[in-house]
Amino acid sequence: MIKDEIAALLESGGPARPFDASLLPPFPGARKIAPVRVPMMPRLSGDEGADSRLLIKAYKAACSQRYGKKPRVDRKAAFRMRHAVERLRAHEIVSPYAWAGFRMTQWQYSERRTAPPKIDYVFSKKVVDEHADHFKRKAESYDVIGRVMLTPSHSELLRLWDLCRRKVASPNAGGIGEEETTRIVSEVLPPETYHDLEARVPNERDEIEADLFRRLAAGDWIW
Repeated sequence: MIKDEIAALLESGGPARPFDASLLPPFPGARKIAPVRVPMMPRLSGDEGADSRLLIKAYKAACSQRYGKKPRVDRKAAFRMRHAVERLRAHEIVSPYAWAGFRMTQWQYSERRTAPPKIDYVFSKKVVDEHADHFKRKAESYDVIGRVMLTPSHSELLRLWDLCRRKVASPNAGGIGEEETTRIVSEVLPPETYHDLEARVPNERDEIEADLFRRLAAGDWIW
């Protein structure tokens, strides 16, 4: 998430000397520059047929993400998935992708399997009833609702802004005044560099978001 990315970029490595923040360029955080919005995991819609297909799609995507290829599903799977959909809804579980991620983790780490499971290990009436309570306790770790990310130019702008901050606020900087601060900023992040990087973000963001939606529609796991 963006908080983690920004936090990683802003690690100072030591106590900072107080400085006049107004001498730095505007902080290029998410309030100033909109980040990439990652699509949320698809939800059950209430349409039995569409929801059954969504379970199969989630299963294939999860297997592909963990094992590098999408497994085949037998022709009768769609019918069996209707029962799984029924039980998911009964337990108020609305994200098949989050459930698939949860079950894949159990498969890989609890049972230490090196090949993907069959679809009935991930989605079945019995499996849902047996593991629903466990999943609900961990759902936040698997479900993706409001995740965001940074574009390359946004990350670089944050990196340079933080480099300015660290140089100005360094414990070893002594008594840096306005003139020296201005010199540091002009060397590390001059206005033309700031505005150029900022101007690149919207196109990068649109391209990344479009690619994420394209991959999601193609059945990829994008989280």
